[in-house]
Amino acid sequence: MATKKKLLVISVAALGYDLLVKNNMLACDAIKFMPAAAPQPSLTCCSQATFRTGTPPAKHGIIANGVFRRDLRKAMFWEQSANLVRSHRIWDEFRRKGNRVGMVCWQQSLGENADILLSPAPIHKHFGGMISDCFARPDDLYPRLKKNIGKFPLKNYWGPLASEK
Repeated sequence: MATKKKLLVISVAALGYDLLVKNNMLACDAIKFMPAAAPQPSLTCCSQATFRTGTPPAKHGIIANGVFRRDLRKAMFWEQSANLVRSHRIWDEFRRKGNRVGMVCWQQSLGENADILLSPAPIHKHFGGMISDCFARPDDLYPRLKKNIGKFPLKNYWGPLASEK
């Protein structure tokens, strides 16, 4: 029986191909690195949607990190539904062949067609404040990670307190 291939897609802000070349980090037999051009605008949600579809923002529909919904009279930022990304995924054919795909820390990943998902999913309290949490597939993935390495440090993930923590 043939071993199934696996594809893990990890989005790391500021970790570009040029940085890998500069630090001689391309010599890895187990991992294949390829350069990719950043879309315009080069924002998190636009870039990640462009990478996962291989299409520009005009085609996949993610043109900003937020949008103003006139019908709701509301600005909406960092919405997480994978259905917002309106294009095929670069791994669709890979999965059709019975292979597995994992995604770690991607925007618009809730409901994505991947076997393993891990994404920050903070719970906002009604009267302010937030509980750091994650969405995971399989369902027991985040509880297992929390048990072994601790709670996801959302405040250190992005923003002014972002760090290696």
